[in-house]
This record gives sequence, structure tokens and C-alpha cells, in this order.
Amino acid sequence: MNIGPLKHLAARKALSKSLLPLPLLAMVVLAYFLFIGARGFAGYSGARGQGPIFLFLVFFLAGLYPLIISHFLPKSIPSLSTSHRLLFHNWSVWIIFGIGIFWAYFWLSGIFEAHPINPNKSDILPQVQLFVQRLLGQADGLHPYAEHRHFGFKMNPTYLPMQWLPFVVPEILGFDYRWVPYTVFFIGIFLLLKLVVKGQHSLPMKVLITLSPFFILYQLSLPHEGYITHIVLTQTIELLNVGYYLILGYGVITSTTWLTSTGLILTVLSRFSLLFWVPAYLGAVFFKETKKKALGIGISVLLGVIFLYVIPFLSKDWAAFQHGLDHYSRTTVSVWEAKTPPEMPRLLKNDLGMVPYFFPDSVTQIEQQIAVLKRTQILSIIGISLLGFLFYFLGKSKASLGYYFVCLLMMYLACFYAFVQLPYSYLYLLPLFWSIFVLAISD
Repeated sequence: MNIGPLKHLAARKALSKSLLPLPLLAMVVLAYFLFIGARGFAGYSGARGQGPIFLFLVFFLAGLYPLIISHFLPKSIPSLSTSHRLLFHNWSVWIIFGIGIFWAYFWLSGIFEAHPINPNKSDILPQVQLFVQRLLGQADGLHPYAEHRHFGFKMNPTYLPMQWLPFVVPEILGFDYRWVPYTVFFIGIFLLLKLVVKGQHSLPMKVLITLSPFFILYQLSLPHEGYITHIVLTQTIELLNVGYYLILGYGVITSTTWLTSTGLILTVLSRFSLLFWVPAYLGAVFFKETKKKALGIGISVLLGVIFLYVIPFLSKDWAAFQHGLDHYSRTTVSVWEAKTPPEMPRLLKNDLGMVPYFFPDSVTQIEQQIAVLKRTQILSIIGISLLGFLFYFLGKSKASLGYYFVCLLMMYLACFYAFVQLPYSYLYLLPLFWSIFVLAISD
């Protein structure tokens, strides 16, 4: 029996396991520490520290590095593990996940009871409640996107439908709104783990990936220099967006048309973060897979936008979307002006976004610098989308289409959140969990 090919295959597998997952794991761990509060490590100085640069580079490399490695080591290397060993690995993942869900339910129930929804801490959930109650005719009789003054000042709704429509369920059934984002989030984690059990990661790596969401949630309940506390767990809905993206990622990786369409509708109608990534992805599907699939996904997303946003809400006030954008712009200016330059407001120097590098020395330059930061953000995400599409279209990558565009989205999110104008800490949960998704599929 010639065992040469088997030895070569085993060597390639060992090389793949060392060159791809382990450095990616190191990047995820570093991103976690930069996010969760290792500010001393990040060089935090209260002004223009190096933390935002490090975080951007880690997130960006978490997308770029696997594409570089996949160019030299194709991802599809057959597993040499026995079926019994794989079965043990898979059962271990699902048992840990089941125990984690059981723990999370009782743990979160206690936190929710101790920390009810509080408009004095955050207006996110109170706004969601207002939109839902307006839709059901239980509030002030106005349509959901009408201007309101329910929190002491004029506000124009900025949330897209999938940020608040799912909360109709708890309003009707009478349970806590906050179970909605966690339910969607854990659905996304379940899909992520389906990819993990089908993959070739070692058992320790599978266990680490399975434990990571529960570990991060627990850490979010702890105070870290006053920036990240239980407020993220109890007063925000960012995990809803994380769940949407994980659903999208599963659809893209498995090339499941209906799930990809669903994921795109959920993400596009929750936040326009990935707006420029979508045409790059659909263009690649159109030219490299089938035109029918690309058109099917594109039409589904368009119909979703029309029937979930345009007809029921935007048609009631065609200026509502622009009013929301204007409100966000006014809020940005007011936050930036909270301190007299060169002193920065606390939010802007939280060591997550690049705002400190754009913050002016004079109050008269604030609006100008915000505009510069916005342009930098838009140009960076357009550039990464265009270059990513061209690189794949010209056949320069050996990665599968799904894997390639998941990694491209990692780089896209790194750019988007690096240059966000109001770098609230909870926003960075999305790129953090997306880096875990990239790790999960990089075996």
C-alpha cells in the first residue's frame, strides 16, 4: 500500500490547521481584549491612543489573512478523523450549547428583573416600544415614523423596520422585549455551530468557539472602566443585528438562496451598514455562479424592502427617511460639541473608533471634520467592495465565493466601524462576532 499520498494529505492538513485557525484565533482574542476594556494594552491615553488603529487592523486582518492563506492552501482538505471521533466532537458542541442556553435563560432572567427597561439609561428600547405601540394603535395615534417628543426633546425616528417590527410579538404576547434580540442571536449562533460541527476544527477549537458567545455575554455584565456594563445587555438591541448577520453568513456559506435572501432583507432593513457590499456579492453570484440565482436574491431583497418598508411606512411620509438621517446628523454634532475642543467628549475617546484622529481643535471646525469622517467611511467601504469584487471577478482568488465574500465583509465591517461618527461600544459587538464567524468557517 502506498502511504505517500496519505502522508502528504496529513501534512497539508496539519499545515492548514496551524496557518489558518490558530492565527485567526489570536486575532479574535486580541479583538476581544481591545473591545472589552484592555485599554492599557491598547495604549489608551484619553485622547489619541493607538487602540482604534489596533482594533481596525485586527478586524481587517481577520478578513484578509484567511483569503491570503486560502490562495496557497485550498480550504477543501478531506478530514482524516474517524466517524466516531467526529460524532464525539459534534455531541460535545451541542451539549455545551444546550447547557449554555439553559444557563443564559436563568442568568438573563435575573438580570432583566434587576435592570428593567429605563429611558434614563438608554432611549433605544423605549423608542422601539413607541414604534410598536403606534403600529398597533396603542400610543398617540400617529404612524411609527412620525416625529415625536416622548423623551423631552424632538426626535425623528431613525430605526429601520427590522430594528423594531420583531418586537410586535412580545407586545402582543406580553413578555419582555429583551428576549427578542437574544432569541435571534442564539438562532444565529445555532447556525454558526452547524457549520462548526460540519467542519474540521480540532475538539479544543470547537469547544472554544461554542463557549465564546456565552463568555462574551458574561463579560458584558461586568464593569470595565465604566464603558461596558450590564447596560449593553439590558438596554440595547445590538445582538438582534448580530443574529441577522449570522443568519446571512450561514446562507452565504451554504449557498442557500432563500436563507441568503432572508439574511439580506433582515440586515438591509435593520441598518444600511452593508449597503455597498450587497451589489459586490450579487455581482459575483451573477458572473461566477448563475444569473438566475443573483436575480432571484436581488428581486427578493427588493420586494422585501418594498413590502416591509416602502408601502407600509415610507409611503405615509416620503420625507421620513431623510428626516431620520438629518436627526442623526444633528445628534452627531451635538455629541461632538458636548465639550469645548480640543477636549473630547467621553464617548468619542473610548478607544474603539477613529474619531479622535478627526476631532478638531476648534468648535468652528466640528461640522467640517464630521463631514470628512463620513466621506472617509463611505469611500473606504465603497473602495473595499469594488476592489473585492474586481479581485474575485478577475479570478485572482482560489477561495469559494461564499467564503471569499464572508471574509470581504469582515474587512468591510472593519472599515465601516473604524470611521463611524458615534462609536458606541455596543456597535462593535457585530464585527467581533463576525470575526468569530470567520474563525468558525476557517478550518
